[in-house]
Amino acid sequence: MERGSLVILRLRLANSVPLSLEQMTLPAARFPDLLDRSLNSLYEMFERDYGVTLAAVDETINISLASASVAQLLKVTIGTPLFDIDRISRDESGVPVELSHDLFNATLTTLTHTANRCAETVGLDHQRSLMMEPVSSVERRLRNRA
Repeated sequence: MERGSLVILRLRLANSVPLSLEQMTLPAARFPDLLDRSLNSLYEMFERDYGVTLAAVDETINISLASASVAQLLKVTIGTPLFDIDRISRDESGVPVELSHDLFNATLTTLTHTANRCAETVGLDHQRSLMMEPVSSVERRLRNRA
Protein backbone atom coordinates (compact mmCIF):
# COMPACT_ATOMS: atom_id res chain seq x y z
CA MET A 1 0.00 0.00 0.00
CA GLU A 2 1.33 3.45 -0.83
CA ARG A 3 2.27 6.19 1.61
CA GLY A 4 -0.94 8.20 1.20
CA SER A 5 -3.42 5.82 2.75
CA LEU A 6 -6.92 6.14 4.15
CA VAL A 7 -7.64 4.20 7.32
CA ILE A 8 -11.29 3.53 8.09
CA LEU A 9 -12.37 2.07 11.40
CA ARG A 10 -15.96 0.81 11.49
CA LEU A 11 -18.11 -0.90 14.08
CA ARG A 12 -20.46 -3.16 12.11
CA LEU A 13 -23.92 -3.94 13.52
CA ALA A 14 -26.43 -6.72 12.86
CA ASN A 15 -29.95 -5.91 14.04
CA SER A 16 -28.46 -3.13 16.20
CA VAL A 17 -26.08 -5.59 17.91
CA PRO A 18 -22.30 -5.07 17.49
CA LEU A 19 -21.04 -7.84 15.20
CA SER A 20 -17.54 -6.80 14.13
CA LEU A 21 -14.84 -4.21 14.31
CA GLU A 22 -13.21 -3.47 10.94
CA GLN A 23 -10.02 -1.55 10.20
CA MET A 24 -9.63 -0.98 6.45
CA THR A 25 -6.63 0.65 4.77
CA LEU A 26 -7.03 1.96 1.20
CA PRO A 27 -4.79 3.90 -1.21
CA ALA A 28 -5.95 7.53 -0.96
CA ALA A 29 -5.03 8.36 -4.57
CA ARG A 30 -7.39 5.65 -5.83
CA PHE A 31 -10.34 6.87 -3.77
CA PRO A 32 -10.38 10.69 -3.74
CA ASP A 33 -13.07 12.24 -1.53
CA LEU A 34 -14.03 8.83 -0.13
CA LEU A 35 -14.34 10.14 3.40
CA ASP A 36 -16.88 12.74 2.22
CA ARG A 37 -19.29 9.95 1.26
CA SER A 38 -21.54 7.53 3.10
CA LEU A 39 -19.51 4.44 3.96
CA ASN A 40 -22.38 1.95 4.06
CA SER A 41 -21.58 -0.25 1.07
CA LEU A 42 -17.93 0.30 0.25
CA TYR A 43 -17.43 -2.47 -2.33
CA GLU A 44 -20.43 -1.29 -4.37
CA MET A 45 -19.16 2.29 -4.17
CA PHE A 46 -15.64 1.24 -5.26
CA GLU A 47 -17.06 -0.25 -8.45
CA ARG A 48 -19.79 2.30 -9.15
CA ASP A 49 -17.96 5.54 -8.32
CA TYR A 50 -14.29 4.66 -8.78
CA GLY A 51 -14.34 1.88 -11.39
CA VAL A 52 -12.46 -0.45 -9.02
CA THR A 53 -13.58 -4.08 -9.10
CA LEU A 54 -12.24 -6.40 -6.44
CA ALA A 55 -11.32 -9.58 -8.29
CA ALA A 56 -9.36 -11.58 -5.71
CA VAL A 57 -9.33 -11.80 -1.94
CA ASP A 58 -6.81 -13.51 0.33
CA GLU A 59 -7.89 -13.95 3.93
CA THR A 60 -6.10 -15.37 6.93
CA ILE A 61 -8.45 -16.41 9.71
CA ASN A 62 -7.38 -16.91 13.30
CA ILE A 63 -9.10 -17.00 16.66
CA SER A 64 -8.27 -14.37 19.26
CA LEU A 65 -9.80 -13.25 22.52
CA ALA A 66 -11.43 -9.87 23.04
CA SER A 67 -9.21 -7.33 24.78
CA ALA A 68 -10.75 -4.82 27.17
CA SER A 69 -11.08 -2.10 24.51
CA VAL A 70 -12.49 -4.45 21.84
CA ALA A 71 -14.85 -6.06 24.35
CA GLN A 72 -16.23 -2.63 25.22
CA LEU A 73 -16.89 -1.78 21.55
CA LEU A 74 -18.42 -5.18 20.70
CA LYS A 75 -20.36 -5.25 24.00
CA VAL A 76 -18.95 -8.63 25.02
CA THR A 77 -16.95 -9.77 28.02
CA ILE A 78 -13.15 -9.66 28.01
CA GLY A 79 -11.87 -12.95 26.60
CA THR A 80 -14.85 -13.62 24.32
CA PRO A 81 -13.65 -15.62 21.26
CA LEU A 82 -13.33 -13.59 18.06
CA PHE A 83 -12.70 -14.50 14.45
CA ASP A 84 -9.56 -12.47 13.71
CA ILE A 85 -9.38 -11.94 9.94
CA ASP A 86 -6.65 -10.28 7.88
CA ARG A 87 -7.66 -9.55 4.28
CA ILE A 88 -5.89 -8.36 1.13
CA SER A 89 -8.22 -7.54 -1.77
CA ARG A 90 -6.84 -7.06 -5.27
CA ASP A 91 -8.26 -5.45 -8.39
CA GLU A 92 -8.49 -7.16 -11.79
CA SER A 93 -4.80 -6.34 -12.46
CA GLY A 94 -3.70 -7.98 -9.22
CA VAL A 95 -2.89 -4.67 -7.52
CA PRO A 96 -3.70 -4.58 -3.78
CA VAL A 97 -6.63 -2.25 -3.15
CA GLU A 98 -7.66 -3.07 0.42
CA LEU A 99 -5.84 -4.23 3.52
CA SER A 100 -8.24 -5.04 6.33
CA HIS A 101 -8.19 -6.43 9.82
CA ASP A 102 -11.59 -7.55 11.11
CA LEU A 103 -12.62 -8.88 14.49
CA PHE A 104 -15.95 -10.76 14.43
CA ASN A 105 -17.82 -11.86 17.53
CA ALA A 106 -17.47 -15.64 17.12
CA THR A 107 -20.57 -16.26 19.24
CA LEU A 108 -22.66 -14.56 16.51
CA THR A 109 -20.80 -15.70 13.39
CA THR A 110 -20.40 -18.97 11.51
CA LEU A 111 -17.64 -19.50 8.94
CA THR A 112 -18.17 -21.90 6.04
CA HIS A 113 -15.51 -22.78 3.43
CA THR A 114 -16.38 -24.59 0.19
CA ALA A 115 -13.89 -25.91 -2.39
CA ASN A 116 -15.05 -27.22 -5.80
CA ARG A 117 -13.23 -28.90 -8.64
CA CYS A 118 -13.74 -26.92 -11.84
CA ALA A 119 -14.14 -29.23 -14.85
CA GLU A 120 -13.38 -26.59 -17.51
CA THR A 121 -9.71 -26.26 -16.52
CA VAL A 122 -6.83 -28.68 -16.87
CA GLY A 123 -5.64 -30.14 -13.57
CA LEU A 124 -7.11 -29.40 -10.21
CA ASP A 125 -8.44 -25.87 -9.89
CA HIS A 126 -10.01 -25.06 -6.57
CA GLN A 127 -12.65 -22.42 -6.48
CA ARG A 128 -12.86 -21.15 -2.96
CA SER A 129 -15.63 -19.22 -1.42
CA LEU A 130 -15.62 -17.92 2.09
CA MET A 131 -18.99 -17.17 3.52
CA MET A 132 -19.54 -15.65 6.91
CA GLU A 133 -23.10 -15.93 8.13
CA PRO A 134 -23.92 -14.16 11.36
CA VAL A 135 -26.63 -15.84 13.41
CA SER A 136 -28.68 -12.69 12.81
CA SER A 137 -30.27 -12.03 9.43
CA VAL A 138 -27.29 -10.02 8.18
CA GLU A 139 -24.99 -11.86 5.78
CA ARG A 140 -21.48 -11.03 4.59
CA ARG A 141 -20.28 -12.96 1.58
CA LEU A 142 -16.87 -12.88 -0.06
CA ARG A 143 -16.09 -15.10 -3.01
CA ASN A 144 -12.74 -15.47 -4.74
CA ARG A 145 -10.79 -17.71 -7.08
CA ALA A 146 -7.34 -18.80 -6.07
